[in-house]
Amino acid sequence: MQKIEFLTLTKDVLGTSGLFLIPIKDIVYFKGISEKRYVEFHTVTEVYYMMGTQVYWEAAIMNSNCNFLDLGRGVLINKDSIQVINRRTGDAYFEKEIDKKSKKSGPVFHRIKDFVEYMSNYNPNIQLI
Repeated sequence: MQKIEFLTLTKDVLGTSGLFLIPIKDIVYFKGISEKRYVEFHTVTEVYYMMGTQVYWEAAIMNSNCNFLDLGRGVLINKDSIQVINRRTGDAYFEKEIDKKSKKSGPVFHRIKDFVEYMSNYNPNIQLI
């Protein structure tokens, strides 16, 4: 299995912005928008799009040796991008200094405890707040 290093994505759903080569390490999470049949790929500062289903992209990326974790609700998070986790809400942040504008993603409610424990073991340097 070969590890991918880049994805070719667009900055708008219709593709009118052209294609952008985005390093996979910069993608902090992605989620499927099922009713529209596209996937949103989030970096810390941008949102990119690719047509297709979340199921397709999850299979493709997970079978390309990337470190994403399924959080439920069609969201997969880049485990290597997490800097801070709120242990009460399970929200994962991708910057050490967080504010109201900081991008975050987290698991479904019933998975919070397992997620916090798993990520604490995966990366003991993650800051828990």
